[in-house]
Amino acid sequence: MNFSLKFKIEASRYPIEMGRRIVLLGSCFSDNFVAPFQQSGFQTVSNPFGTIYHPLAMMAVLECVLDENKNLRTFEKDGRFYSWDASTKVSGSTNSELDELLSQKVSEVRRMLSEGAHLFVTFGTAWRYRHFDAGWVANCHKVPGNEFEKHLSEGHEVVSQWSNMQKRLIAAFPDLTIVYTVSPVRHVRDGLIENNQSKARLIESVHTLVSREKRVEYFPSYEILTDELRDYRFYANDMVHPSDLAIHYIWQRLCSSYFSKKTEDLRSEIASVNRMSEHRSMHETEKQRKSRTEWIREKKQTLSDRYPEIFWE
Repeated sequence: MNFSLKFKIEASRYPIEMGRRIVLLGSCFSDNFVAPFQQSGFQTVSNPFGTIYHPLAMMAVLECVLDENKNLRTFEKDGRFYSWDASTKVSGSTNSELDELLSQKVSEVRRMLSEGAHLFVTFGTAWRYRHFDAGWVANCHKVPGNEFEKHLSEGHEVVSQWSNMQKRLIAAFPDLTIVYTVSPVRHVRDGLIENNQSKARLIESVHTLVSREKRVEYFPSYEILTDELRDYRFYANDMVHPSDLAIHYIWQRLCSSYFSKKTEDLRSEIASVNRMSEHRSMHETEKQRKSRTEWIREKKQTLSDRYPEIFWE
């Protein structure tokens, strides 16, 4: 008997070759793929401005990437400086320190995109917050809730603004591929009914966006977890986030879709070397450690000589 509803994911029209840069933006779900990409030899950056869940909240960051004259909005709270366009994790002791930090992060993303990248954009929720003074925000920074109003974005709002954004990104970075995903993480604080309403709008939006532009694709992370796996065994203890096993399975599905056999074989070989580098044994002798270290060094050198585009951490 078959206890899983499997579905076919077509091979990408724009496969990821070794040497491509990987930029991950959006929901916390995208952070799950930083380590696998890096361990596989790809230079990767994930959410340098912290987690941003709403599609339109990501626009401010990308506007700065495209226009060097634009800056992210900052404000002071309890003696520290934050940005309404970034996560609480991104902050500074002074406004100038924060501005410099944000500028460095914008430059990093711009460099990665300009060098030939796959940009994975993960939409998390269609629910958005507007501060009565600051306007729409990416993060509320634990500011009292009575200073905000909550709004469920319409699909046409997302499509209209992102349709223009993806045109501008591809014009600025002609070798760029954009891959949309929708996070399967449930936003239970909004309510389960409200979460499903939100996800439906995001899914409809990304499919419309994909149909409007070349070099734009959709990877079905949401469908893999909610329809193919479809069991609470594949969720963490909070019943909201995917388990490590589910993340590994989704990663395997992504590899099958985006890597050619040649790239997959090379990626697997690099990953095995990196795992060996991370290996720690309580009973390893000094001689064994030196032998392992030398094997890793020689293996990395051999692979780098053949494939100089490999990125080693």
